[in-house]
Amino acid sequence: MAAPRKIRDPHWDVSASAPDAVDVGRLHSALVHVLRLLREVDAASGMSPSRLSALSVLVFVGPMSQAELARIEGVSAPSMSLLVRELEADGLVMRTADPADARRTIVSASETGRARMLESQRRRLTWLSDALAQLPSDARQSLAASSAHLEALIVALRATSAE
Repeated sequence: MAAPRKIRDPHWDVSASAPDAVDVGRLHSALVHVLRLLREVDAASGMSPSRLSALSVLVFVGPMSQAELARIEGVSAPSMSLLVRELEADGLVMRTADPADARRTIVSASETGRARMLESQRRRLTWLSDALAQLPSDARQSLAASSAHLEALIVALRATSAE
């Protein structure tokens, strides 16, 4: 098997200007490639990325209003309304009136939706585990240690985007 081609974008590579800086271009490229590959794995679910993402939020975060789901997913209220109607028509989510405010709708994953999401997650985790098993032990340990750093990066990115 040929070695993967390294894709470098000199516009993002800050390593030349700062000796201990992260090679931002390389990190960006790696993350984009992992996301693209995960989308291929997710295609087996038979759902679009937007439907899978919304269902994931409902399964792993919990029931919420359509407005909150739209905010989390970064889409307009009308787009989320259409998405929720489609998920509901497929039996993957349920809508109920908010007991505190009958004007609001609470969306939650149905048992079928929860099962589909957990199967999708199992497929992703199996794919990742199989790929990790092909790496040397020191690479697996390094990636495991990097997970906490990536989580910290996510927090920093969210803080930056909130400014």
